[in-house]
Amino acid sequence: MSQIRQLNKEVMHLSIFGSFIGAALAFYDIGAITLFLQKFSASQLPEVFIISGISSMVLSAIFIYSQPYFSFSSLTNGFFILIAFTLLAIFTSVYLNLHPNAIRFALIFMGPLNSIALLIFWGTFGRIFNVQESKRLAGKVSAGLAIGQIIALFAIPQILNISGLSTVLLLFLSAFFITIATTYSIIGISRRYRFLSVLNDSAQLIRSTNNAFKLLNNRFVLYLVFFAILSIFVALFLDYWFLSVVETVYIRSDELVDFLSIFGGIVVSASLVVSWYVYRYVVNRFGLAQSLRLHPILLIIFIFLTLAAAYGLGYTLDAKRFIFFFILLMTSKFIHDVLRNAIVSPIYRLYLLPIDVRLRFDTQAKLEGFAQDLGFFLAGIALYLLSIYTSISAMDNIYIALGLLVILIAIIKLMHGEYQRIIQQKLGEEQESQEVGFITLPEKIVQEIDHRDTPQIPTFLNILNILDPIIYKQAILKLLTSEDTVIQKTALIEASKFCILDALPILEKIMELRYFSVLDNAELIRQTYDTLQGAKFRLAKIKYIEQLTQSKLFLERVFGAILCTYADDSIKTKLLNKLFRDPVSLVRYYAVAASAHASNKQLHNFMIEKLGEPQYSNAAFAAIVATGEGLFPSLDSAFYATGQKEIVQLRIVQAYGWVGSQKAVDLLLPKINYSNQNIASMALEMLGRCGYTIEDSKAVPVIIELEEVCGVIIWNMVASQVLDNASCSDILKNALLSEIDYNYEKIYSLLSLLYDTNKVALIKKNLSSGDPEKAEFAFGLLDMMLKEEVKPMILPILSISNFEEKINRTRFVLPTKETMDKKEVLIALVQRDYKWVNKWTKACAIRELLQDGSEENVELLVSNIVNPDIILSEIACEALYQLDREKFEIYAQRFQFKNQYLTLKEAASKVVAANNNDEAENSSEVIGGQSISSIAPNMKFDIITFFTSINELKNIPGLVLSEIAKIATLQEFDAQKIVMIYDNIEDMDYYVIYSGEFVLKNKEKGEFARFEAKEMAHNWHFINETISNVELVTTQPTSVYKISKELFNELQSFHDEIPNSILDYTKTIVG
Repeated sequence: MSQIRQLNKEVMHLSIFGSFIGAALAFYDIGAITLFLQKFSASQLPEVFIISGISSMVLSAIFIYSQPYFSFSSLTNGFFILIAFTLLAIFTSVYLNLHPNAIRFALIFMGPLNSIALLIFWGTFGRIFNVQESKRLAGKVSAGLAIGQIIALFAIPQILNISGLSTVLLLFLSAFFITIATTYSIIGISRRYRFLSVLNDSAQLIRSTNNAFKLLNNRFVLYLVFFAILSIFVALFLDYWFLSVVETVYIRSDELVDFLSIFGGIVVSASLVVSWYVYRYVVNRFGLAQSLRLHPILLIIFIFLTLAAAYGLGYTLDAKRFIFFFILLMTSKFIHDVLRNAIVSPIYRLYLLPIDVRLRFDTQAKLEGFAQDLGFFLAGIALYLLSIYTSISAMDNIYIALGLLVILIAIIKLMHGEYQRIIQQKLGEEQESQEVGFITLPEKIVQEIDHRDTPQIPTFLNILNILDPIIYKQAILKLLTSEDTVIQKTALIEASKFCILDALPILEKIMELRYFSVLDNAELIRQTYDTLQGAKFRLAKIKYIEQLTQSKLFLERVFGAILCTYADDSIKTKLLNKLFRDPVSLVRYYAVAASAHASNKQLHNFMIEKLGEPQYSNAAFAAIVATGEGLFPSLDSAFYATGQKEIVQLRIVQAYGWVGSQKAVDLLLPKINYSNQNIASMALEMLGRCGYTIEDSKAVPVIIELEEVCGVIIWNMVASQVLDNASCSDILKNALLSEIDYNYEKIYSLLSLLYDTNKVALIKKNLSSGDPEKAEFAFGLLDMMLKEEVKPMILPILSISNFEEKINRTRFVLPTKETMDKKEVLIALVQRDYKWVNKWTKACAIRELLQDGSEENVELLVSNIVNPDIILSEIACEALYQLDREKFEIYAQRFQFKNQYLTLKEAASKVVAANNNDEAENSSEVIGGQSISSIAPNMKFDIITFFTSINELKNIPGLVLSEIAKIATLQEFDAQKIVMIYDNIEDMDYYVIYSGEFVLKNKEKGEFARFEAKEMAHNWHFINETISNVELVTTQPTSVYKISKELFNELQSFHDEIPNSILDYTKTIVG
């Protein structure tokens, strides 16, 4: 909010600055034009245009080429002072009639005044805001400029009537407001934005890469120059025609000034309305190129209508129906000016995006200053030559303008094509450097492992080994060449422990180095090399491996299972069949991992079977992915097997996505219409990650789904704003923000099916990079990639803007109720489909309804106490108990003995125990032989809330934390009690300590770790060590939540948010 307030302050300051400039320009333009037409004829305008164009070019060139040598603040203040004195001189000269050409000079100076003033204003704007902010706030800032013009233009008739002074007063008012703008620039802008007083531009860089010759050799810039020149040509030809007619209609000076000022005020007012309410809709609906073409196309149509009226009804004052011609001419002028101000100019600035940010200000000044002034000059010459050497009238000149408008349409097409090419080229370079295809989390960890600090390595390796024991070996191989002695030592020990024979060539290269003998790990490298060479030699002897697999020592059987990875397929099947039935789970785990790449169907079925067992699920999944397409027939048969578990089906679909081949795509396609919504959603997500692009003929269901998701995310944004403005718990607000994040992921997933996956991934990466330049490039690529029918809903949602702006920009495409109150939002969250509101958000909404205390919600709560999800059942029971205890007892009694409502009995008992103070103080329950009290929360909702305070878990969304809470069991112990004894540190479960403290110790090492309240006890810090007979002993009364190691590790593999949160916290640990 503070950042928004700061931006609003910047907008306010620039708007005030702009209003002074706008008023000055309005007074001067009307004054100079009226004075000229009063004394001279419109036929003399071409001469003025020529001289004005030359003057503007000279001043613009001085301003532009001075920028690298002076700070922007010094330059602008200097030019403002020069302009103020010039305006005072012109006023004095005209007022006192010091020179016969004073009025002519006044009109000549209109060009330089407008050119320099607008260069200063937009240059200041561009330097204060970054590219994203500029795009978003340009309309608000330009409103200040427009409001200053509107007030001045509508005030002119009143000022002249009240004062009784002549039109020359307008020149004085212009000088007055320019003086105020100059003062505000010096005192307000320069002091507030100190960085404008620093010389930032590189003169050498601009001279070498952005001089006029280099720019004209750039095809894209050349198109921008042509566009600027042709636009000015059309504008001047139309102005010349318009003023030639106006001077014949309004002969009296007071009528002329009234007409020009009121017409100008209407034009600027309409421009402001269009820029606020129409511009974004047009750009979102039609895109940049079509929106830009709208201007010349409409102008051609209305000019033709005007010409038809001129020749059909008459275009002279004596014609009876002259008024129709005049109205159409005013309409043409009106459309030209409004669209030019409100649509063409903002879009033209957007086309500057591909230009290097270091050169953008300089290029913009040259295009909007010098190039337009050049157009002004050339148009003046053309009009002058036509008037001297031909007999055609101002109206006849407009045929040339029509031809130029046709050329302008062609230039827009060429300019937009080049714009697309440059953006695709720039992002394409980044895309080439980016890994092709979907990157799994284990692969990402391997990519980044050598950039981690020494204290972080154990946790990263342990998490990787949990997620994928097969890819884990790649990380070890990568770390063998680490320059950090400790990290290399860790990798060497792991390579020996897991018998990674692929390490042998790496070790040989290290041992061949000239300085090998002086390495700290030289001896360990030799030992590891000898161990692996011995294993490789023995691998050829089948009996040796068989002896290991039949050994009475389980560690030897583990070693045998690891060696089976390298055995031939026929031998592997025989050996692994024995190991699969081993009584030690660790042996079975490595046997499952060793079955990767097997072609035997018996082993395939065994891997699939282990997908449903949490203890082996991760190893089985890794082995299946490593085996690849050879396993697909067995996988698909298992997927459709009668009574198959949902978790196994989800794992199979996930495996197809991780393999990512064409066969995987073929198997995923039928599953997007599967009856189970979770599986269908997973299939869609995996198809996107496979790089599959759905055919246009089959894209309708995906587009419908995309529209639904866009509607849901806008509703969620509205709901989020309602809750932000109401007194509401942070936990519900965060839950709704997580919903919105899930919606975004869904949108990108669906876009990956409709468009190139790598492009979508690149757009997503750059939009979320936090770099304004990259984000705008990505948004430009998104605009080019999307089909027209989805642009109006996708572009606003994925734009870098706040919720309110996204809602406003989609209100006509995705209408939603914007006047909800807090209670409406809460009830809607509870009642909406599970497809669009997850269980955790619903639970948070029910908890918030409890705070409301209204008995109107009782029926809603009753429907949720029998919810099969324990968290929803618990929270609904708690709320119903608080609101209507009698109904709670009735329904709890009615449903508790029915088999389909098993969660209700557990939930109701917890609620009664938690709310009965007398019983809570005196009662104790025995769990696992330990005394249980009610100090630590036992309700799942409260457990989840507590988990958000744990470092390793705090970045995990509530929905995923709810899955962890379901497998967490509350245990409480007195001081000096043994919590648990483990044969090995690797077997240790996870514990989240609510209060108290416990230590890890054994006879050999004594105490070797201590964990306190609000900490998570785990074994991720331990690597390379065999720590046996580990005891967890309390030092004081302790309450802990025990989390099964097998179940938690399976969740880690299934929900990337868990390992990501753990590793994000680990990244904060430095040695």
